[in-house]
Amino acid sequence: MKIWRWFVTKSLNKVVLISENGDEMNQKKLTKLGFIYVYFIIGLIMVINYPKSSDVILNQNYIVNTLAYFFMTGLFLIIFFKNRLDIFDPIFLFSIIYITMFSIVPNYDIAIGEILWFGVYLFEYGIRGTSFATLGYLVFCFTYTVHINRKPKKKIIFIERTEIYNKSLIAFLSLTLWIICLILSVVYLVLSGGMNLAYIFTLGVAGSVSPSILTPIGVISLFSYSLIPLSLVYNKYGKSKIVKIFLFVVTLLIQMIRGFRFIAIILILAYGVFYYLSVGRRPSGKSILSILIILAFLTGIMGFYRGDVRAGNEIDWDTFSTEDVNESIIGNFRIYKTYYGIIKAVPNLTSYTYGEQMFVYTLVLFIPRAIWPEKPSPPGTQAIELGISDYALKAGQAYPFIGEYYKEFGLLGILFFMGIFGYFMRYIKTKYLYNKSDPFGLMVYSILLPTTFQIMIRGYTPSNFYLVIFLVLPVLIIKYCSRSRLLKLVKEEK
Repeated sequence: MKIWRWFVTKSLNKVVLISENGDEMNQKKLTKLGFIYVYFIIGLIMVINYPKSSDVILNQNYIVNTLAYFFMTGLFLIIFFKNRLDIFDPIFLFSIIYITMFSIVPNYDIAIGEILWFGVYLFEYGIRGTSFATLGYLVFCFTYTVHINRKPKKKIIFIERTEIYNKSLIAFLSLTLWIICLILSVVYLVLSGGMNLAYIFTLGVAGSVSPSILTPIGVISLFSYSLIPLSLVYNKYGKSKIVKIFLFVVTLLIQMIRGFRFIAIILILAYGVFYYLSVGRRPSGKSILSILIILAFLTGIMGFYRGDVRAGNEIDWDTFSTEDVNESIIGNFRIYKTYYGIIKAVPNLTSYTYGEQMFVYTLVLFIPRAIWPEKPSPPGTQAIELGISDYALKAGQAYPFIGEYYKEFGLLGILFFMGIFGYFMRYIKTKYLYNKSDPFGLMVYSILLPTTFQIMIRGYTPSNFYLVIFLVLPVLIIKYCSRSRLLKLVKEEK
């Protein structure tokens, strides 16, 4: 365990050092050397820490995970260097999360003896799980790299005129819609959580919680997602710095009080990504390290108190420690064990669900219980119960996105939907990232890029579908409204 911690410290320092030395001409070469250095050091540590356990299954898992690491990371580096990509390319974040979840963390857990999940031993299914994940990554890379450098033929010239005619209109629309979404979010928290305003805006430090009123209109909770894009739009087009800060802080507080750690992270990263894309720069190694530390502590803080907040209890901040940060971060990658449990259960103990969750229940989820009081629960929950335990099911244990693909259609589901995922990531890059004169497109891209993390670690398409809709739709609505206004103004001017 000590050698893993030593590596993290040394490698991050090395990457920062490499990124900050050398002139601009040598920067790319130094960056390549930094990535290659980290690649081989992690691999070397894996080899050195081979457990030689009396448990043959764990040894075999460790070997397969190590081979998967070398293959997937090597493939990623080839694609990354050959196509001259950068850290804001979708495959960068995707690959780091994916390889960490299905290769690095499993080996880390084996090395430190963290082998049970809700008291159940699941590594018997680890080799299949890692093999399926590796094949899925291969398909993702294939569909992602097809015409990877193709740029859109149509050039967008609308946004330059928007700056001239519609700045105040865009600011007004974004602020008005933000206020509406805030009211709906607060109403939901008061009705469903029984929180008063003081409890909401002080993160449980003050105020109180009364018995909640069960609301059959849970759909209004989705409007809290829209606070993120609307605050980002106002931050671009609004004039008042005080209002900009207020919108960001309140949006962050709403996500934190709801206990949505990675929705809060989407907010922070969206602002950062949009800034760097707008100015045409990339963050330095030191900036990246600072952001990672801030996000790590934010994740730890929210992981520490969200159980109390959701239960309406008073939060005891005196018991918070850095160990809560460590556990909160690593815990989000340990859901690979839930994926192993799904492989154990499907199809041996329960059948595939054949799209009932991803397609049918996505439509069902949006229907309020006020209209359909007997709306059914999500399908396929037996996979968690039979693959792990009833306690894991009741705890609402999450699983990664390929766990859902496997639960629905097996290995073919992983291969097919990983191909779709690769195509989707390539599509948003081509459509939005290359249109550098389109701030609205950059906003959509800046939001979708960190949203990838949430989609990957929470394999629940019905929820993720509406998350994406409520994050992106406000930006597109404002863009459409401003375009209509622009055409009218241009016509009057002529």
